[in-house]
Amino acid sequence: MDESQKKIAELETRLKLAEQKSENDEEMRKKDEELEQAQADKAKAEADLTAAQNTIAEKDSVIAELEAQIAELEPFKARVEALEAEKAAAELTAKQAELTHFAEAQGLDPKAEAVANAIQNVDYAALIAEVTKNGKPGAKPQVASYAMGGISARGEYDDLLEKA
Repeated sequence: MDESQKKIAELETRLKLAEQKSENDEEMRKKDEELEQAQADKAKAEADLTAAQNTIAEKDSVIAELEAQIAELEPFKARVEALEAEKAAAELTAKQAELTHFAEAQGLDPKAEAVANAIQNVDYAALIAEVTKNGKPGAKPQVASYAMGGISARGEYDDLLEKA
């Protein structure tokens, strides 16, 4: 029996070693799976990072291109602003000339302070108030129309009141 006990003990030892090896294999398989998952996550993160960097590079390229276009258009912008200012000044001058002609047609002195201020500020209502304040007889619609550069007048001051 000694020998059979030895064999049993040896078999039990082998069985324990096989069980330990099986447990170790199971742990190794789990660790391998975890490692593979970690590597897959890392690869995905790297792919996402590369995609983000590519997007940033594309956006930087578009931004640089648009900034170059803006730089090319800056002189035109300045020219447009200057032309708009000139246009506004010309429109103001035209309105002031129109009011000056109207004031003269109404018998007012365009150099009088109140009349000059109304003309300078393009204040139609103030100019009409000056006409009525001074008791000047109203101009006929034809005279007012002539003074206003061909704008037809429906009544004594209707044409100016619409603009005020």
